[in-house]
Amino acid sequence: MAWKPNSHVYFATIAMQDALDGKVRIYRTDYATGRVLQSFGDFEVNPDILAALQSKPQQYLAGVVGPDAYPDLLTGQQIIHTSGSHSLPADPSRLEPSSARGSDAWLTYLWRKAYRPLTPTEQRIQDALGNMPGGMGFRRDSAAVRAFVAGYLTHAAGDMFMHTFVNHYAGGDFSFAPDPRNAAKHVVLEGYVGQKTNRTVSRTSIEGVEDFIYHEMIKASPGSVLEGRLLKGATQTSLPYIFSKLRNGLQQDVDRYDRERMERRGPARLAYSTANGPVAEYKRAWVADIDRGLRALPGVSHEISNAIIYNPSGHADMAKADEVAMRYVVDHVLSMAGAPDAVVATGKFIVNTLGAILPDIPLPFIDQIKEALLDYMFKQATGMGVEELKGYLTDPATHFDRVMNAPGGGPNAALITREAFDRDVLKLDGRSHFDSDRFPPAFNTIQMTKLLFLSEKGMRDLLAVMRTQGIDAPDLPAGVPYENVMLGFLTSLDGGNGWHGSTNSSFLARGDGQAWRNLFLHQIGDNTVLASPDQAPLTPPDDTGFELIDKNWAARVDEVKYDKAAGRQVAVTMTFRNDSGAATPFINATGEFAHKGLRTPFRALLDVDRAGRVSPLSMQAVHTAQTAPDWHYPAAVPIPHKGRVTVRLTFDVGDPVRQRLVQSITIIEHSRSPNDPAVLIDGQQKQFKLDRLNLDGTVGPAPVAPVPDVVNDLDQLRRFEGRYQTNRGTILTLQVEGDELIGTGGSQQLQNREHMRLKLFADGSLRGPLRDLGGGRTTWFNLNVRFNEDASRFEGPAAWANLADEPPQTYIGERVKGAASGAGTAAKGTPEGFIEGGFLALRPDMTRVSRDGWDRPRVEVGLTARNLQAERRGIQYMDNTFFLIDEAGVEYRTDGSFYSDSADDRMIATVWLHKDEESRMTLVFPNVPATVKPVRVIVRDSNRSAEIARIELAGLGSERSAAKAGEDEDLITDGPIKLQQFEVTLEKVERGADGNLESVMSLKNIASSRVRVLINELSAVVYGADGQARHADGNFYMPDAPRRTTMADAGFLAPGESLRVRRVHAQSAGVRAVRFRAQEGSQGGVVAVPQ
Repeated sequence: MAWKPNSHVYFATIAMQDALDGKVRIYRTDYATGRVLQSFGDFEVNPDILAALQSKPQQYLAGVVGPDAYPDLLTGQQIIHTSGSHSLPADPSRLEPSSARGSDAWLTYLWRKAYRPLTPTEQRIQDALGNMPGGMGFRRDSAAVRAFVAGYLTHAAGDMFMHTFVNHYAGGDFSFAPDPRNAAKHVVLEGYVGQKTNRTVSRTSIEGVEDFIYHEMIKASPGSVLEGRLLKGATQTSLPYIFSKLRNGLQQDVDRYDRERMERRGPARLAYSTANGPVAEYKRAWVADIDRGLRALPGVSHEISNAIIYNPSGHADMAKADEVAMRYVVDHVLSMAGAPDAVVATGKFIVNTLGAILPDIPLPFIDQIKEALLDYMFKQATGMGVEELKGYLTDPATHFDRVMNAPGGGPNAALITREAFDRDVLKLDGRSHFDSDRFPPAFNTIQMTKLLFLSEKGMRDLLAVMRTQGIDAPDLPAGVPYENVMLGFLTSLDGGNGWHGSTNSSFLARGDGQAWRNLFLHQIGDNTVLASPDQAPLTPPDDTGFELIDKNWAARVDEVKYDKAAGRQVAVTMTFRNDSGAATPFINATGEFAHKGLRTPFRALLDVDRAGRVSPLSMQAVHTAQTAPDWHYPAAVPIPHKGRVTVRLTFDVGDPVRQRLVQSITIIEHSRSPNDPAVLIDGQQKQFKLDRLNLDGTVGPAPVAPVPDVVNDLDQLRRFEGRYQTNRGTILTLQVEGDELIGTGGSQQLQNREHMRLKLFADGSLRGPLRDLGGGRTTWFNLNVRFNEDASRFEGPAAWANLADEPPQTYIGERVKGAASGAGTAAKGTPEGFIEGGFLALRPDMTRVSRDGWDRPRVEVGLTARNLQAERRGIQYMDNTFFLIDEAGVEYRTDGSFYSDSADDRMIATVWLHKDEESRMTLVFPNVPATVKPVRVIVRDSNRSAEIARIELAGLGSERSAAKAGEDEDLITDGPIKLQQFEVTLEKVERGADGNLESVMSLKNIASSRVRVLINELSAVVYGADGQARHADGNFYMPDAPRRTTMADAGFLAPGESLRVRRVHAQSAGVRAVRFRAQEGSQGGVVAVPQ
């Protein structure tokens, strides 16, 4: 506790009222003199917070009560308020940094649950869970939940400033042992300030938040963040901790019974059920009782909060609160603690069960909460029973001088009388309530609440304005997305702003703290050290070089070292990345590493030429928790999705000769046999090439002679075109393609045997790869030949690429008569550059190699499709089949889909083309080796037999060149488009939430009679700057609806009457619209799109 709840709510209401128009006013302050100066301006509120405040203000005010009520008083006061909770680990997949410990871990956890942007998959899951009936699912991103969480952060903002103030007079953080006078001073001073706060009438509600509180703050399932990191510290009196732990232990027993029962058959199963079933079924029912009781806890906490805080009389109704607490005991706690059963659950059985599962919880605790839950809660939270606390809360003024002007509470507790407090601190000047602008903790609370409402843009704009006024304001934390100003530093709500000057401080206090001093007022109890050291920005994760081993882990080699002194050892440093969806340790808790074959993900083997595979001597984690770089973790802790761990594997290969024969390291997935979990089996594996040790002691590729520059001399290359008889018994045809000399050679036995790609170098040589398909296998050579002066003969070495120890061959060719045939031309009547493709005309634009989501190579061929027919045609209705041909004549078929600009933009909706309209399309050929160079695309009929067209790919770049906007630019009109019955006025073209273009237009009836608006009679199409056409789909949409809403019926228009509609142009996310066409029958027109 710090501000009394009525004060929390009063300040929160002021900030909320300022925010409801979408902006909040932030004031400049004079920190030293305690004066509020002029405002910096009005700044944007986070849109998600704004929507929550506007629609769910009662849930926001419930959240403002925060851990003083939710999930329950004891968990809030003894766990959430304190520094005992563990910090949340960073999440590399989202660029989310780790939290601080204690209170900040809770605030960060709740914020990310409610406000973290979801991936499309997460959004679909969230939508599905949110629609489940009967409370089985809930939405973490609902307005009610977001309002509650924003309120929770608001509570923390208030506690931070008020505890700084109260601790000064109470002698330190809240404590009732060893000196109970500290707690008394906290209660009296906070209660008195609460009485001097302006009254506000507010209602709170947790409707729509109950499930969130239950799932995210109470139910600590095995492996959950609640269990592993948040419910830590003083847990001995936390109802969520105690009963979640009890539930988990009971459920483990039930699961074991079910598993062992199912492993038996026939009489053995019956005997097992008879002996163990009654106890298991009792525990199953016990689990259900605990689940019901924990699920009811949010509502009980809310009722108690309302009785104590929001009682209409203005005073705490302790009798009502006690009634609610005892009803909870009767309805739930008794059965949650184990109700005796005549057959199974004797008192001894229940005590033994509790003792086995909850050894750290004293059993008298259960009896005490059964006797008087509310009194127990207050004694544990404040050191006072209900009656004693009620006296302080009801009339703190009477107790003020006796408590606050007396020693005790702590060695540095400041003494003060009520008269001096009213005059010098609250500055009442005869008023009943203080002015928040003259009471620094109150002003600071309101100002920080407004700051936590800000969006990233709002915060950036505020900092920019501060800099223009000469204030050295910091930048937002670098390297990570901005979350909220209240996150990352507040380890204890009880400790105030003691974080000032520490490495974990608010980013507003970074550097010399100028920003903080111009946003907040100096207050009693402030740490005199304000400036905090700057933190190094987080760097985005480096994902270069990683290769998938299996679906869970990827790895890369960082370094290989050879022990030259001993000549025996090789040390390989590797980084492993967790690509699974779950947090997973790299090694088990006992420190057993992968090579020992215990519950670990991999086996590592060093590949040594002519010596086989070598197992490691050891594997050591390179980093500790203190030395780990950003996004790296110790090996034994759960590593989150996209987190990484770096390890060093050491091998003994025997001698220096074998050191030089090291080639690679193989990582083998290690899993347990599905038939016998005790048996480990090898799964997927990945080989990583290593830099080799050379004779001269260097590591890496052996030094080679410098290679001369490539010469782009097409005239010289054309001199070498022709057919050559080679000394390998083949006829070789050489032809220039782009800046290369492409060669294909064959013999009578094998027509398609040799394939080469040669470049001309400055020393006159032609060099490049030669692939030989003869001999029943594929052999690669590195060719280096020279032609004589009249280009009638060439000769040169062909070095084996995949048999490095073999001596090179000599490759010779003698020119023979004959010439290679040229490429075909487009069909007559086809536009320049296009090839008649049967259904649509096609023009090649680009070709490139890319990689899919599994890092597999693929080839993309970009085309422009043009409709030359009178009727409209859809790209996806092409029944042609497409085959990619490489330089070896090997065919690769497409994946069967059509894409727009690239393989990342699959055509989902049909792209229609009217006569002479164009659109980009991309063909994707999967599983094409990255080393293969595409030569052409062959278009065949649907039976894959008859060839329709050949599309040559030579000379194409990896990007599409800019295309002209279209042939009807000179037809653009300035005014509305007059059709047969309608006049169309284009208002705007904008992008929808899914990225597709949407055109908003007005349809005016220019006929002499009433006309029905029919969608199938009005065509709308936008054209991109590159000439692409995108037709509107078959619907009218409401023009100004916040989300895309279909018009059920456009109805009729009287003469002169207009109707505004919105049209959606499918598959247009990659199109920049420059022209718009409207068409009705044979009448149409084109206008420029407003920019």
